[in-house]
Amino acid sequence: MKIFIFLSLLSAIFLTACNDAKFDRYPGTRLDSIPMQFRGVFKDPDKKSKQKNFIVIEKNYWMESVKGIKNYLSDSMVISNYKGAYYFSSMEANNRYWQILYIKPSGNDLLLYPFLFDKNIAREKNSITKYFSPKMDEDSNYIFTMNEEKLYEYTQKELIKEEAMRLKRK
Repeated sequence: MKIFIFLSLLSAIFLTACNDAKFDRYPGTRLDSIPMQFRGVFKDPDKKSKQKNFIVIEKNYWMESVKGIKNYLSDSMVISNYKGAYYFSSMEANNRYWQILYIKPSGNDLLLYPFLFDKNIAREKNSITKYFSPKMDEDSNYIFTMNEEKLYEYTQKELIKEEAMRLKRK
């Protein structure tokens, strides 16, 4: 659950009908540490929060300042690289699928783009299905098979057109 605190911040920004796309594995090459350009202290984008909160990103963990719980890179929380694009991937302990964010620096800030899929709308209206065809697993989850080249192409052509969550550096 702690892995998805960060992802839950994103959920408040995006339409509730959309769900995180689930992949069978994370993309690219797994990194041992978080690259320097992503490290720092960032303002929490949740404007409804009554407490002042910051997202702290260090060499091998991230945390919310008000909670003080460090979420370390692990087998279920990975930062990876493919062709110079960085992805943050996480998996809940009781799940076998990965949820992925594309992370891109923008000046001093970070832009976070979740991979979303809305199973309730026609596939041609989901931009991700131009690149991937989801398959339903035995538990009725829609799962995308990872293909780094298609993911990279989707990231560069479609995903960056979407509204990103901006983490402003403190």
